[in-house]
Amino acid sequence: MPPEVNIPTIYIVTPRGISGVPNPLYSYQFHPVPSSTDFPPTGPPGSPPIWSFPNTVRYPNSSGQSQPDLVNRQLQANGPS
Repeated sequence: MPPEVNIPTIYIVTPRGISGVPNPLYSYQFHPVPSSTDFPPTGPPGSPPIWSFPNTVRYPNSSGQSQPDLVNRQLQANGPS
């Protein structure tokens, strides 16, 4: 994935100067939090169900934390030769 999607905080120029904000390409906080009927009932093997996360995750581990290095490794392995 492009590096920009793996950075939790981005910095933008505002009228009051530079400000750090959560990167919406890295993670999106759901409003409201999804229920079990909003997503498939199971997640990736070894991880909690996708609907149990309050935000987007990529290749979550058993604690629900994104693993961008594993995502990148899978994308590279499945890309063109």
